[in-house]
Amino acid sequence: MRERANTLLGLLFVILIVGVLYAIYLGGGFGTTAMPERADKVGRTTIGRSAAAAKDVVCRNNLQQIRMAIQVEQTNSGNPTSLADLPGFTAESLNCPIGHEPYTYDASTGKVSCPHPGHESY
Repeated sequence: MRERANTLLGLLFVILIVGVLYAIYLGGGFGTTAMPERADKVGRTTIGRSAAAAKDVVCRNNLQQIRMAIQVEQTNSGNPTSLADLPGFTAESLNCPIGHEPYTYDASTGKVSCPHPGHESY
């Protein structure tokens, strides 16, 4: 009988721990200040916001690589007429990883930017 009580008690503790972790997952944490809402309204949970932050980094890296490729093209033959003219870039890498909007490019100035809300400064 004593072994059975220990098993039941252990099971109750496991259920309690899983419940607390689930509440933290859904609520974004206990006793922490609420994270400010993103401009694009992506990521309602802590994990969702972390995933969105990782995609923000991918967007910054894509833009940095595109800008370097534009600089190389400028030294070789002037500004490319479109981002599709850049060698080595897939169609996926020419779009924002969060909103999938194509990056905007001004051929006269050689400037590229992301139109996704919150990515204006990238």
